[in-house]
Amino acid sequence: MGSSISAIYDDEKSWSEFKIRAGVVGTDWKLYSPEYNLAHRGLSLGYTNKRLKLFVNQEKELIDLKEKHKKELVELAQLEALEQKYK
Repeated sequence: MGSSISAIYDDEKSWSEFKIRAGVVGTDWKLYSPEYNLAHRGLSLGYTNKRLKLFVNQEKELIDLKEKHKKELVELAQLEALEQKYK
């Protein structure tokens, strides 16, 4: 049990240090959130500060758009199936 708590503490400390190093201290990004993963990817691309924040926001928008696209394709397939059924 103690090692689990220690691991969580270490991860939180590492995340705080990352946010300082990347210049994104004022963000509300949480540990293990989608922003966490995107921020790490952005930093590996060399983005910091405002550019990293912009990267994370844009990537989140792309993810949301892809999800919306998938949902709309499912809805379209359902509509087409109903149209075929009631022709």
